[in-house]
Amino acid sequence: MVIHSRLGFIFFVWVLHISLLQCYYSAHPGEAAAATVTDPQEVKALKAISEKMKNRMWNFIEDPCSGKGSWNASQDFETQNRLVCIKHPTEKFFHVTRIYLKSLNLTGVVPAELANLTYLVEIDFSCNHLIGQVPPELGSLANLRNLSLCMNHLSGCIPEELGNLTKLFKVDLFSNEFYGRLPRSFVKLDNLEMLHIQSNRLHGKIPKVYAHFHRLTHLRLEATSLEGPIPSTFSNLVQLKDLRICYLTGDGSNLSFIQNLTKLRRIVLRSALLYGEIPKYIGDSIKPKILDLSFNNLSGLIPNALENIPNESPRIEYLFLGSNNLTGKLQKLLSTINNVDLSYNYFSGESNASWITNTIQMNWIQNSFDSNVSNGRDQAYFQRGFTCRDPQYTSLDINCGGNPWGTYEGDTNPLGPPHTFQAQMGNGQSVIQDFLWMLKAIYGK
Repeated sequence: MVIHSRLGFIFFVWVLHISLLQCYYSAHPGEAAAATVTDPQEVKALKAISEKMKNRMWNFIEDPCSGKGSWNASQDFETQNRLVCIKHPTEKFFHVTRIYLKSLNLTGVVPAELANLTYLVEIDFSCNHLIGQVPPELGSLANLRNLSLCMNHLSGCIPEELGNLTKLFKVDLFSNEFYGRLPRSFVKLDNLEMLHIQSNRLHGKIPKVYAHFHRLTHLRLEATSLEGPIPSTFSNLVQLKDLRICYLTGDGSNLSFIQNLTKLRRIVLRSALLYGEIPKYIGDSIKPKILDLSFNNLSGLIPNALENIPNESPRIEYLFLGSNNLTGKLQKLLSTINNVDLSYNYFSGESNASWITNTIQMNWIQNSFDSNVSNGRDQAYFQRGFTCRDPQYTSLDINCGGNPWGTYEGDTNPLGPPHTFQAQMGNGQSVIQDFLWMLKAIYGK
């Protein structure tokens, strides 16, 4: 009898417990769906963020930090819709630490309510259609380490308040419509390693104080309206591996500032108002994989230090020196570089060197090579100042070679890197023998 009484009491307690849970979760459906419980203030912030970003994928029936339902819909690298949360042992609630809404065609704005997610260490809203300005309230996110708002339609000035985020190590703001000057407050970002602000409408001089980024490894300022010169103080950025500054206005500079930057592997200083000679330490103490100094006012010879030993690592892969005032004869040392643009300079000598083969993608038109005809090769189009006044150069036909046309020889090679193709007219006269298309875009590498 005592045993039955005890079993009945246990059963009664169990039923009561289940009933109470059902009543509680009827009023708290988010907690019923998951054992995790997100800080209520952060849930409120997430709802505001979802509304302002026009994000219709979040469903607040599930707890945001549960990782269930819509809260972990995609972890693909290209498209992401997820949160990452943590819970400290001494705290009651889970907190949002990372928020990813990437490549989701969102058309709203960057919400100021992000500042209420005080545990955030990463924000990635890249590759959307967000508009408006970056709210200065983001400057209060003291734990933020990664801010990616690139490839949107954001505008206005970059807030000075972002300089308060002293733990930031990566800032991606490129491909937007930001205008104004580069924030001088960024000088406080002692931990910054990557700064990508290219492809915006920024103007003004490049701040000299940016030379204080002693940990900076990647600096990209191309495709803006910034003014030169490139500060000589950039010689302090000794950790740089990737430097891209292009399309400057204002005053020019020489290349002396990179002498101590021996870790550089990608140097893209295209149309950067550079003058003087290419220093010999490029290729000697500095061994870039990509060197683009095109569209400047550089003069003199290509340094012998750029010579590549085929098995050397690292070895230069792209050498773009087009549209400068460089002189001298082509050197066999270039034979180990697969992609070379020397066009629109004043190089001299013979242009049919035996070491130049079809495996080398070289553009060398508009120079001062010998104009003699040798080995059946018409050299006229290699000469600087060459124009198509001769009738044999005044006809251009696109996509009309081979069958059924018959008159022209078709280039049936698949698309790929620039290559040499010899075309013959119906009368057997050679029109184009070494015509090279513009070198493929390499800046995403």
